[in-house]
Amino acid sequence: MNIDPLHHAGSIRAKDTGCQVARDIATAAVKEGGPEPGQVHGFSCRSERAGASALRYLCDKDGAVVTFLLG
Repeated sequence: MNIDPLHHAGSIRAKDTGCQVARDIATAAVKEGGPEPGQVHGFSCRSERAGASALRYLCDKDGAVVTFLLG
């Protein structure tokens, strides 16, 4: 899923939430410069390195989970 010309998010997975919510979180995260540990659309997000040039974001709220790669 292309987010903007400089960032590319892929491998978006969502559990107990809809695809549109997952896309909204990924899009908001990129617009905010990537979710630092904190909140994105009410989801608590944290990031971790996923290789040399990619970050994996893990976001959850009330049992709903969204994970995606940003590279």
